[in-house]
Amino acid sequence: MMYYLLQWELFGLSQLDTFNKQLMRVYKKELEDLVMGYESYIQAIYLQMEKRKKMQEQTPGTDV
Repeated sequence: MMYYLLQWELFGLSQLDTFNKQLMRVYKKELEDLVMGYESYIQAIYLQMEKRKKMQEQTPGTDV
């Protein structure tokens, strides 16, 4: 982490608060993007499972 490179005493409280809010927005956006990426994988897996269940129902006795 680079927090040790900053001279915190040079910033006022309002500047630190603004910076904190900006970082939180970036953090939340990155987290949302990450979750949405996993949601895509989850949806693809679910669709594949449904497809295979239908195939298995059409040909009983096999594990596709």
